[in-house]
Amino acid sequence: MTTPHTRAVAKYNAKTYDQVKINVPKGWREKVQAAAADIGESMTQYMAYATLKRMEGAVMKRYRIVDNLEMWLGNQPPTDENTIIDEKELARLANEWGKDAKALLQDLEEI
Repeated sequence: MTTPHTRAVAKYNAKTYDQVKINVPKGWREKVQAAAADIGESMTQYMAYATLKRMEGAVMKRYRIVDNLEMWLGNQPPTDENTIIDEKELARLANEWGKDAKALLQDLEEI
């Protein structure tokens, strides 16, 4: 039997949060729990932050790819240490996708 308070919390949580359940190898839960505790976070906070950082990294890589493609299309090859697409990689991507570089760039910008 649930109390009114428990029902209210469950209703609030259902309205406010999405739940994500993941399966990890045996022993990982304790490792994540310890790592989170070491920095004063809950497991949820720890895993949410790790996921967010990974997503931000993927977005930043996509922006760098788009920037590199725009440079190549403008006949200004990227020259700094942030270059992640060289001319061969540009040709490989376009060939793999069966598109020219401009169509490839448009597809990336839509992601």
